[in-house]
Amino acid sequence: MQLSREQSSSNQCNCQNNSQQATSNYHETPNSTLTTCECQNKGQKPAITRKSVSTTDQCDCKNQTQKPIQSRRPGQTSSSNKCNCHIPIPASNCCAGFPKTGTCVPIAAGFKSKQNIKSKLQRLAENFKSPDILTATFFEITRRYLNGEEASTPIEESIYQILDRLSPDILNISSCALNALDGLPTSQRNRLLSPEIGRTTNFTEENIAQLLAKQILQVAGQKLLDDPGALTNPRPGKIRRSNVSSAEFPAIAYPFIYSINSIRTHSGILNSDNHIPTNEETEKSCTINAQNQQVCTAQTNNCQGHSISDICLLVQNAIPGDLFVLQGANYYSTDAKVIIALKSNPAVSRVIPTIVFGDVDTPVHDEQGNLINFTKVKDKLLFSIPEDLNDGIYTIQVQVQNTNTQAGPIGIYTSDIEYLRILPPLILTFKS
Repeated sequence: MQLSREQSSSNQCNCQNNSQQATSNYHETPNSTLTTCECQNKGQKPAITRKSVSTTDQCDCKNQTQKPIQSRRPGQTSSSNKCNCHIPIPASNCCAGFPKTGTCVPIAAGFKSKQNIKSKLQRLAENFKSPDILTATFFEITRRYLNGEEASTPIEESIYQILDRLSPDILNISSCALNALDGLPTSQRNRLLSPEIGRTTNFTEENIAQLLAKQILQVAGQKLLDDPGALTNPRPGKIRRSNVSSAEFPAIAYPFIYSINSIRTHSGILNSDNHIPTNEETEKSCTINAQNQQVCTAQTNNCQGHSISDICLLVQNAIPGDLFVLQGANYYSTDAKVIIALKSNPAVSRVIPTIVFGDVDTPVHDEQGNLINFTKVKDKLLFSIPEDLNDGIYTIQVQVQNTNTQAGPIGIYTSDIEYLRILPPLILTFKS
């Protein structure tokens, strides 16, 4: 359906024959472009008619399944008027004129999808850990625009100005996408788009900034600690205390460090099923051969950290300010600390606060009653390298304070030592 421009109400284009597609052409003014009125559906009379040159455009969609959308807003000139008839998504097809069920964008010729749209959405929703704020904001403001609502905030107005420049075809696709979103199950839609954005949302800069900051923390929590709520809702892990106890060796729930940034430590290798260090877990000794190529082999002497079977284990590099994630067991206090000290001079040390996100799913004992405190446990701890540390080899330990007798005698328990190599900061400059 197209807009019919006219100087008076007498210029109209009607299709009288149900089997005929009639076309009538006329000029609005001598300098205007050719305007065409076409009947696309049998028996349909296009009746988008300009009643005056000013602001009284009307939009009339004769197809009863269509919804007229007048997207010109108060204050706009007549040249910016747009009149689109969008068809709500039927169960079997997304939008009229689009070739593939469930899609709003035309499919390229010859393209064959390996999965249907429902399967793709289901997989996407399952993998989406933090509902998106910005996408939800765009769609809600677009909904208001297409409904002819006035912009109530500067953010809405700025997006309205962008939408004003879009073609009717793109606006129809946006309308189709909105209908598609409305047709999703509520639980699935709320996993994709933030449920905090809705019809009553006030789109101010402060409001959007707060919601976006919340989403950033959720994304970072998922990336770093495998849970979107980890950074804002830390939690302790379970106490995993040995069943074996004696006067000389009382049962104490010592903390363990099994990996640093997902690379197994000395303790992690010894407490896993595979006791052989992998290539990424070993320190390398590299030389340049006759072909000017670098050749690296596992280092077997002068180890800066631990070793297993004469193979030096990797000492990971770090720069002041870097984030590190430790995975282990017995991080049963959210007040756990990391103690970092210079290997060559332990007096040079720092006590670093952490964020703890304990494993509350793995049981303390298996079905036979055996303690589970090996690498299957996923207690995690996040900390940052202090900005004021000089370069060198440093030891790190997890320190947990026991305030009750469930983990053993009251006191401070410390893990075995692991190592990090602190490099000079990237902004450091040297004088010649």
